[in-house]
Amino acid sequence: MGMKFAVLWLALLTCAGARVGVTARIERSAWPSGGDVTVSAPVGRNLYMAGGDLRLESVVYGRLRAAGGNVRLVRDALVDGSASLAGGSIEVDGGIGRDLRAYGESIVINGVIGGDVELAGERIRIGPDARIAGKVEYRSGREIEIDPEATIDRGITEMQKERRWMRNDILVRPAADRRADAARPAALHA
Repeated sequence: MGMKFAVLWLALLTCAGARVGVTARIERSAWPSGGDVTVSAPVGRNLYMAGGDLRLESVVYGRLRAAGGNVRLVRDALVDGSASLAGGSIEVDGGIGRDLRAYGESIVINGVIGGDVELAGERIRIGPDARIAGKVEYRSGREIEIDPEATIDRGITEMQKERRWMRNDILVRPAADRRADAARPAALHA
């Protein structure tokens, strides 16, 4: 019985592998990671996911933090708290009770968001089923696509484009300039 309890306790806290599926309710926070991660059972507190393909199909009674190649919240997914998502492709069809922050190459929002939304990506789309209670702020190399059926209660703002965050516009100073800066007293670096 002791060994069974220890294995169950570890499974409730952390799991990793090529394919990870959370199919039983977790009372506390969870940290699944792997190539393919699917959470299809409720998580009692916070969920921290990392991997190649991440999929949330259930309820998280706290915050969601997810980073992966593809991050997806299906229509039945619900996050009571806030969500921070990073990935190549991000799709939010489910609900988020508070704020959403998403950073990726392609971002599609088509769910219900209870707070503000901050987005940074190359392709950003807000779909017809999107219901956003707060404001939307975004950074992108392109125009944001907003379906006429979408509802955004507090408006949309394009944040100042800081060219440094875009991969194609990164400026690299020559090594000689960096060495010269390092040789000067700290007071002169201002």
